[in-house]
Amino acid sequence: ALLSLYRSGKFDDALSQAAHLIKEYPHDDRVHNLLGAIYSNLGDYEDAETSFGTALKLNPIFAKALTNIGNIINRRGQPHRALMYFKKSILSEPMSAEAYNNLANSLRSLGKYDNSIKNYHRAIFLKPDLAEAYNNLGVVLTNINKIKDAIVNFSKAIDIKPDYQEALENLGQRFLDARNYSSALQYFKRSNREKSQSLVLRCLYEQGEKQMFYKQLDKVFSLNIENAVVGSIVSRANIKFGSSLPNPFCNQPLDYFYRKNLESHLNFEHAFVKPCQSILEDPKVSKRSHGLLKNGVQTIGNLFELKTEATESIE
Repeated sequence: ALLSLYRSGKFDDALSQAAHLIKEYPHDDRVHNLLGAIYSNLGDYEDAETSFGTALKLNPIFAKALTNIGNIINRRGQPHRALMYFKKSILSEPMSAEAYNNLANSLRSLGKYDNSIKNYHRAIFLKPDLAEAYNNLGVVLTNINKIKDAIVNFSKAIDIKPDYQEALENLGQRFLDARNYSSALQYFKRSNREKSQSLVLRCLYEQGEKQMFYKQLDKVFSLNIENAVVGSIVSRANIKFGSSLPNPFCNQPLDYFYRKNLESHLNFEHAFVKPCQSILEDPKVSKRSHGLLKNGVQTIGNLFELKTEATESIE
């Protein structure tokens, strides 16, 4: 009954029943693992980590719990800690493609792209129809600017799983970056993700398809999608198409500006500029490409995990 509730997405009901089962079977690692999964789906990552941790105290080689706690820790922005659990999961189940895929995700978060790619390939070797591994490989190939190879892998993921929302969005984004708006549009339209629907709007704007643009805008509004992309495109469309719609994201952006000279409180050069330069020059700090950056770089992961003099100064 508990599994049925969990699989049907009735997580609040599942949580209530799991709490009763824990009292009845306090030493059952599977119940604690399932409780962790329920907490995870409810967005309570701290309790999820605690539950997975309890399952592992009861059974230290429980591969599923090792994977689950690694995923939670990685999601909470601690890829170094997650790495340890994923490695243990592989030791427990060395033929698990999913375990190698998770390990590769953690390595990617740390900017260790070469090792990440190797582990995605291991996952694909063990399970050639693992769509997630192809999609994730496409993400890391994008980060190292191997766009053609990335497109091949996103396409493979979609061949395996035609309704794979994330892969559809990723492939659409690659075409959008290349200003191939018609190709981008066909993939964004197939994805129900909020960002994809916003980017359908962007493609129609770029193509000058006024009638279709406003039809899509009505759809976006009906879905209560309000983000910076939509706001920006609406403001630009007012100029391009001669309309006068209010910006749904931020209609009067200058009202949110606050002007204050911080120099009277601190030395900005000493407190921020020099520490940031030091961080960017640190060889341990990994970087990746970003389609919106022209004269800058994007760092990877949580810089404050470095615990250097520079990061402590900024904190």
